[in-house]
Formats: sequence, structure tokens, C-alpha cells
Amino acid sequence: GYVTPQVECNAPMPLHDADTMLLCTDGIWGMINAHELSALLHAYTLEDAVRHLMDHAEFRGGEHGDNLSLVAMTWGEARMPSKDSISTLALPDGGVTTQINALRPLPGTPAVTDDEIERAIAEIQQAIQKISAK
Repeated sequence: GYVTPQVECNAPMPLHDADTMLLCTDGIWGMINAHELSALLHAYTLEDAVRHLMDHAEFRGGEHGDNLSLVAMTWGEARMPSKDSISTLALPDGGVTTQINALRPLPGTPAVTDDEIERAIAEIQQAIQKISAK
């Protein structure tokens, strides 16, 4: 049935130059603690930090994880946007855009060789044949 939402309001908080704000669903904040969140935001640009936060939350949530939505902004002098950025100034009133980024390996992740891929395919094919024979 219908449940009245529980809304909490805190006192206004002034924003200072370089403050970062996140608006996210519980699929994010339920999977990432405040220490990790802060560490990622300090270690990466905002754009990259958001990608890492989404990846971590999705991984930790697993197949039964909650939905993931995240809006982030840094107050003050803006960083130079990447070439992939979409400006809301270019959207018509009522316009909507969606951007889906391909997963990228984390820095330091070794590249997978063609031989490793072929071995993995062979193992999968053997497992399928073994199960199909039963």
C-alpha cells in the first residue's frame, strides 16, 4: 500500500568553492560508505569518481542490487569538461539525453591476451559439452 515518505530537512549549509554535492539513490549510498565516497572524490576528477562509484555500487549490489542513479556537481570554478560531456544549455526545453559509458578497466588492470581469451572460450565450450552429454 501507499506509505507516506519520511522527509528530513537539515539546516541550510553554505557552499564553498570546490565543495562537491551528490544526489543519489540508495543503490549508491547503501553500497558505498562515507569514507570510500570521500576517498574516490578526492582521488579522481568528478567525472571519473562518478564512474567508479557507479561501478563499485553495481558490483557490491550484485544481481539483486537496487537501482543506481547519481547526479554530482562541484560548486565554484568548473573543471574543463571532457569531449564526451553533454551541456544542458544545448538541450531544448523538455529535452532529455542519456549517456551510457562503456566499462573501462581500472588503472593497473593487466590486459587480457588473445591466448587467455581462447583458453577461456575452450573451457566454456568443454563445460557446455559436458553438461549437454548428460
